[in-house]
Amino acid sequence: MIRVDSDAQPGAPVLTVTANVTINNITGVLDFSSARYTLLPDASPAPSLGPLSTLNPVPAPDPSEFTIATINLERFYDDVSNTSASDNDANFVPRRAKAARVIRDVMRLPDVVGVVEVENLNALQGLANELAAGYTPYIFEGNDPSKINVGFLVKSRITVNSVAQVGKDTQYSPPIGSPQILNDRPPVVLSAAINGSPFTVIVNHLRSLIDVSSTTTSGENPRAKRRAQAEFLANLIQNIQTTKPQEPIAVVGDFDAFQFNDGYVDVLGTVRGVPTPATQVTLASNDLVNPDLNALVDTLPEAQRYSYTFEGNAQTLDHILLNSAFQQRFRRFAIGRVNADFPAAWRTDFNRTERVSDHDPAVAYFSLLPPINRRR
Repeated sequence: MIRVDSDAQPGAPVLTVTANVTINNITGVLDFSSARYTLLPDASPAPSLGPLSTLNPVPAPDPSEFTIATINLERFYDDVSNTSASDNDANFVPRRAKAARVIRDVMRLPDVVGVVEVENLNALQGLANELAAGYTPYIFEGNDPSKINVGFLVKSRITVNSVAQVGKDTQYSPPIGSPQILNDRPPVVLSAAINGSPFTVIVNHLRSLIDVSSTTTSGENPRAKRRAQAEFLANLIQNIQTTKPQEPIAVVGDFDAFQFNDGYVDVLGTVRGVPTPATQVTLASNDLVNPDLNALVDTLPEAQRYSYTFEGNAQTLDHILLNSAFQQRFRRFAIGRVNADFPAAWRTDFNRTERVSDHDPAVAYFSLLPPINRRR
């Protein structure tokens, strides 16, 4: 990967780009620092850009479908006094309107939206009011020092049986030191039904990959915590599968994990029930989930398997996983292209829909009717 720092040399023009854009006719100085190569373009000749990426909504559901989605709203605060909040708090009202446009025009008003990185009920209720589409908000405050939490927006045609946060007080034991709180953003479980047919959705935001390569073992240990969180979630899923073997289950949210083994902890493999063998990962887990879950990102063409870009690398952190009971009703999966491909500077351009967050939303489509029992 070679970065381009467009205005590093005096007189060079600033390039505003989106993802998947070609830069043509570029000459300049090749610099190496901080373990990366960076091209510093000359002022002349000026490089030219290929076509910019464009906003790409998910397909509209047809009348025989219902949808379950997830979106990371990136520190969606409404409290300007929150010292952990970004400077966008003062712009909460226009940012809330921008988020509503994403859910309405890009995500097509899903029936269930698992929301990530929302401050509190007041912020989520305000978003529901902005949408004016019959959504009821559910959110619980957890343990995150930055005051970001997970929850749901649920449309009125969904019957809600219960919504509960789990694991807020659960602890784990790092390699060195005393036990610590496991779930900064504890999972929230929605038990619901549509047309009398029950289903469960679990929304999550697991520990990030920050410092995962560190060998530090005192205090919070990123690898140990990621494995413990994955195993906690896997056990939660398996408990539901055991007590309700016919229950369709969707597991959604920002897992801060790739759909493949990262070499340190195979978070998604553990949650799905297909853990990586101990010879191929630093911290291995046992197989805790049976039947296994399916990752819907694998249904997309390879070039579309991303929801986030980090330092030029496209990757999938936001997932929707299904158990076999829900897989029978699954029709299709889509990722709305509205955030990851676009410049961060557009975050505070409230005339644009793009870049309300740094994560793209994901939407899964299901048949409204339960599978037909074809026994003879």
